[in-house]
Amino acid sequence: MSILTSAPPSSVFINGEEYEINTDFRVYLSLENVIFDDSMPIQKRIAKILSLCYKRLPSTLDGALEALMVFYAGGADEGGKSAGKDDGKRVLSFEEDAGFILSSFLTEYGINLMKENLHWWEFLALLKGLGQSCRLCEVIKYRTADLSKIKSKEQRNFYMRQKRLYALKSTLSEDDDSEIAENLLKVF
Repeated sequence: MSILTSAPPSSVFINGEEYEINTDFRVYLSLENVIFDDSMPIQKRIAKILSLCYKRLPSTLDGALEALMVFYAGGADEGGKSAGKDDGKRVLSFEEDAGFILSSFLTEYGINLMKENLHWWEFLALLKGLGQSCRLCEVIKYRTADLSKIKSKEQRNFYMRQKRLYALKSTLSEDDDSEIAENLLKVF
């Protein structure tokens, strides 16, 4: 399915039954806060995610998370490579990078995300299409820079400072067994 030729979905199918879901991009941006909330047990996080995303909770959890993850990923398998991860390390946080995302959408597209209503898939497509010169992409470039490949000591020191300055603070705790966090964040 192409978002250029078909309307993006407003429901998912689980075991042949259709379930309406929330499609507003803000719902899916807020998932990050739930995913990384170490104070909440994993079962409560899953319940919160399901209640945020589904307008009517599925009668069974079998397939509910999987259908949601496909929707969260924009409906397509990206072949394991995600736009917001670099060698397994997160390089994008909707929470921490909110200002960069907001300003990049405003600069690149003239879209004020505080006022617009976008479908999650539309938001994802626009996020993926941001030009390399936008502030968000510059910050991600600093986070993903391979310092070992930078020959100039001056440049390497500059990138090292930028990496520290723009490093993400939010990460999953090492003892967190939250498979849902890992799966939902594969896309980012």
